[in-house]
Amino acid sequence: PTVNEEYVRPQVTDEAIDQLVNHHHLVHEPEGPLRRTEVVLLLAGVGSGTNSATRLLGAISRAGFRAVSLAFVNEFSVDHYCERLPDIDDDCYGDVLREMIYGDTEQTGLLRIGRANAVFNRISKLLLHLRRTRGAERWGDVVDEEGVVDWRRVAVMGGPQCGRLAAYLSRDIEMARAVLVSRFGSALGAPEEADEARLAPWHTSPRATPAERTYAIWHGDSASAPGAHLVATRYGLDAFGPVTDVDGRNPPYDCAHLLRTRQTPIGVEDGMVRADESLVHDRYLPLDAEGQPLLTPAYLYALIALP
Repeated sequence: PTVNEEYVRPQVTDEAIDQLVNHHHLVHEPEGPLRRTEVVLLLAGVGSGTNSATRLLGAISRAGFRAVSLAFVNEFSVDHYCERLPDIDDDCYGDVLREMIYGDTEQTGLLRIGRANAVFNRISKLLLHLRRTRGAERWGDVVDEEGVVDWRRVAVMGGPQCGRLAAYLSRDIEMARAVLVSRFGSALGAPEEADEARLAPWHTSPRATPAERTYAIWHGDSASAPGAHLVATRYGLDAFGPVTDVDGRNPPYDCAHLLRTRQTPIGVEDGMVRADESLVHDRYLPLDAEGQPLLTPAYLYALIALP
């Protein structure tokens, strides 16, 4: 199926937005009956533009979803802020994530985004703008005329390191789906040294989005793989089966929620193989013979599989 791509400037949706004003990127099917009722919200990886995952967004939208890559303040990772402290405070990770998402805390003293520039306001104002300019019949199911988002119709995906944002947001809000992609944990020490005692406190809070609608996918050759497995297990995803390798297989992967790939990333940058980035970013994303992402079946399984 053909899809439409469009870009929306954040300031058009809210004049108060004045940080990181790159365009939001939308991909969706042409006007007509919706085949899928959910909007897929992609929070691209740290330092990434909204057009860094066009292949993945295209594959998701051709399955009938409305896909949005949100422009938000993501120049640096959570680790960048917290590891600058003389004594790393476990609560720092959660505080920085909260500031990125809601913009209502300055407890860390390291990051000041504010409510207007935070993820929560940006997605609300974007969806309200789409309702008003593209029609309530197309976007009114996911946001009302006051800008209140029906999160039960939103599936959140987080790219490399921004999987933490997806994990935090889906902890606070019950969503249609949460797909946690690569490096979605916060822990003291190197990722390969992560253990239960090192997990940041925000991981231990009850989650609004149940495990039945939460999936995790990571690269088995990444240094962050042990930490990803630990956090996903802490979220109860192992209740649906052990870690399952998706390479060379078709869904439903024995109904597993713990998904792993070892596909070889495309390209090398600065002498490094970008295993984490290869799960989302066009520059490293492995493709099949037709130029489509090899991981498309795994992502669609996570978004569509019956809970």
